Amino acid sequence: MNNSFRKPYRYPALLLITVVLLLAAGLRIYQMGDQSLSRDEGVSAQSAVRTVAENVEAAKGNLYPPGYEIILAGWRVLVGRSELSLRLFSVLGGVLTVALIYRLGRRFFSPLTGLLAAIAVAINPLQVYIGQDATRGAMLGLISTASLLLTRHILTHLGERQKTLSGSHPTVILIGSCIVINTVGLYTAPLLFLLLILAETAVFLLWLFRQPHKQRAIWIWSGMQLATLLLFAPWAPVLAGCVADLQVVAVPMWLQVVAYGFTLPIDRAQDGLVPLVLLATIGVFPPIKSLKEADRLSFSKSIGLIVVWLLASLMLSFWEGGNAALFLSANLALMILTARGVWMGFELAKPIPAIGRNSNKIISTVVLLLMALSLLPIFNALQHLYVDPNYARDDYRGIAARIRAEVGPQAAIILAAPDQYDVFTYYYPDGDVVVVRANDDINGKISPLIEHYRRVYAVLGNVDDRDSEPTIETVLGAKAVVANLDYFGATQLVSYAVTGPAAAEPATLSNASFGESIVLDGFTLSASTLAPGEGLGVTLFWHAQAPLGERYKVFVHLDGPGGAPTSQHDGEPADWTAPTDSWVPGETIIDQHKLLMPDAPSGTYQIMIGIYDQSGTRLPVSINGDPVGDRLFLSDILTP
Repeated sequence: MNNSFRKPYRYPALLLITVVLLLAAGLRIYQMGDQSLSRDEGVSAQSAVRTVAENVEAAKGNLYPPGYEIILAGWRVLVGRSELSLRLFSVLGGVLTVALIYRLGRRFFSPLTGLLAAIAVAINPLQVYIGQDATRGAMLGLISTASLLLTRHILTHLGERQKTLSGSHPTVILIGSCIVINTVGLYTAPLLFLLLILAETAVFLLWLFRQPHKQRAIWIWSGMQLATLLLFAPWAPVLAGCVADLQVVAVPMWLQVVAYGFTLPIDRAQDGLVPLVLLATIGVFPPIKSLKEADRLSFSKSIGLIVVWLLASLMLSFWEGGNAALFLSANLALMILTARGVWMGFELAKPIPAIGRNSNKIISTVVLLLMALSLLPIFNALQHLYVDPNYARDDYRGIAARIRAEVGPQAAIILAAPDQYDVFTYYYPDGDVVVVRANDDINGKISPLIEHYRRVYAVLGNVDDRDSEPTIETVLGAKAVVANLDYFGATQLVSYAVTGPAAAEPATLSNASFGESIVLDGFTLSASTLAPGEGLGVTLFWHAQAPLGERYKVFVHLDGPGGAPTSQHDGEPADWTAPTDSWVPGETIIDQHKLLMPDAPSGTYQIMIGIYDQSGTRLPVSINGDPVGDRLFLSDILTP
């Protein structure tokens, strides 16, 4: 495009892109600190305080090298480690990406394509979501866009200065910048950048085909890529070991996520997906011969680079299990293609020989209608992102606040998923935290906590973490009673009041009879005084004098000063594992029940027990043949 065309539009274009950048910044900053850090953000937060060597060591065995983590650690030195500080790095990366997308669309295709692409990226829900997320996604989008843009500039300069390249300082600067960007990219998302470098090399070979002086360009391009790969070589063995373990993972609704992010129901995403894909498809077609596009590279090379960017990101997202950063990279390519499709619609409205004026207007109207339909889901997705709790991140900040309010800064915590550790300890650094992994000795890990604490908390994640949770709940259920259960997003916080395991022998003997054949030999209480929120274990020792033909249930009541039960537990003996119709006469049955002391007035409480049949009728109780009613008093419990 010549200067005579550029100058009249220079200042309006500058004003428009400034407004778009301000819009992008506003959408990413708005409510940026309202939600807790996610699990992935917790990993970023912990990596920000590590040294370079520690981050390198932590990344070994991980598909992603520590490029982002090392840069974030440097950012943390400048601005701190708060939630807002960590996320501000992504905000900055997201806004700069909008600026580069404008530049890329303008230089590859046309000024209007660049502006439309910048607007699309600025308001896209996926871009906004990841732009508020303290993870590598926003940085990956920025450097991948920069890599493609630098490739375009380098090829342009090589074409202009084939004969005087040695004195071309701008080209040297561009080559150095491309080496740095691609190296950082390899240390951030190596598989994606390896594919991008291959795609850029393919474009270079197409460009080289029509160049009169090839040798110098080949040496320069080869040297640039070789330098990049040599800089990445120290990490290549680690990457090779990780790639060998990768498997293809089905990613549901992947195209909807690429287009509109994670905060939209599938049916609403589909409403806009069809017109969006149609626009992107239009954007792939070459221009009409009478239309000119502002780029020295041919259209096929430019569009090929964008399409490869899109396909590489989508392919890797399946291989890497739906990584959000790769979705974002694919979204950038999709937005450029869509913007170009809209630009084609505007251009078709212009009179073109051999095509009638009315038909052009009809085509333009259809394209504009498609654009409007594709925009509608964006506003719904943004609304859900900001105000719908169903799409909010799990609230680890709230979990930590709840525990701190109940027991203070030091408590016993069990995490059901290893990737909870970083985010939880970011908010609650001083707790006695145990992480339970698959195939761990669950009882061995949990028992020390139960021995030293009266209250234990279990942070149980979503359905993806359920492999270990039944074991955790079983072990805790044998030695503690659930005091409270609450959801913080998809994550459960369950607090357990420790009662201890069932006693091995009775501390207090008894000879009370229940009905005609059941005898209570004795009982043991885990405590004689209880504070509100503490648990009480009541272990009963039974035997049957004759076979029992019916299944009975045992109840244990904690009666308050007024006589009404304030806490109780009902169930078949031994936590439903020893039904009475299976008792062998003379065999001792150890039967533990766990009660929770509620927030009730201080005073003297009574432990009362009894047995009832399937109809709810209680068995009569007698001591030495003397009837005492249908309940038996065991002991007083004092509350301070």
